[in-house]
Amino acid sequence: MEKSVKTKSQAAIFIIISIIILAFIISFFSIYSDYGNSNSFNTIPLKQEYENLKNNILGCREVSAKNSLDYIGARGGYYDAPEYSLNIENKSLPYYYIDKQIIPKKLNIEEELCKSYRQEFQNCINNIDKKIFNLTYARLNPKCRIFPKKILFETNSNIKIEQGKYSAYIRMQDFPLEYNSHLGNIINLSGFIVKQHDDNSICITCISNLAGEFDLYVNSFSLKNSSNLFIISENKTSDKPYYFLFLSKTNKFEEETNKEMNIPMMPYAGFE
Repeated sequence: MEKSVKTKSQAAIFIIISIIILAFIISFFSIYSDYGNSNSFNTIPLKQEYENLKNNILGCREVSAKNSLDYIGARGGYYDAPEYSLNIENKSLPYYYIDKQIIPKKLNIEEELCKSYRQEFQNCINNIDKKIFNLTYARLNPKCRIFPKKILFETNSNIKIEQGKYSAYIRMQDFPLEYNSHLGNIINLSGFIVKQHDDNSICITCISNLAGEFDLYVNSFSLKNSSNLFIISENKTSDKPYYFLFLSKTNKFEEETNKEMNIPMMPYAGFE
């Protein structure tokens, strides 16, 4: 009899422990199942407001990509002005050549692009009308990879949306953005142009042919301080032309830039 009671007690304890473990498992998965969806916002009006906010947040990706590309393009691939640069029209334009090549590597430009993208994305989110929701997120850590005709933007961060007792997460790593851009080809053409500074002769025809192959345009100007301004542009990926500017300082291009160059050219508003 005593043994039977003991066995029943042990069975009861085992059942209680099993219930506690099961409750913990259910609770765990109910919390983390809200990542990236609106399951916790189970009333129709609230769910619709959440979906609108989520769409606006995801819409910030493309806006931020465009703005960050425009920003670094007007500054030769830099977010922070490099040591060797010249202020023109309130923009710090970098030198890619002064007696030797000081052109940034593609990896450096990717890092500078990410700096701009992070700031643009944060500004965009902060300016969204959040209505009845609270929005919190840790530091955004985007990764930008430049390819010949596109850029891949990835963000490793969770954005938490709360309203009263309800909450949900948007896992930004689940929403990478592929953005059409010729920046990769522009970087390649920039490197080719700068390399001409080291050669004994400048192959204008070679620059023209490569620009045509990449569907790019090249403008070049001589400045008063003996610098040369290069503007590489394209009009294939958006409704407005995209511009990428950089400087060099050498006498090799001075004679050529004062003549009509046999290179496809596109008007640039700042130097027409």
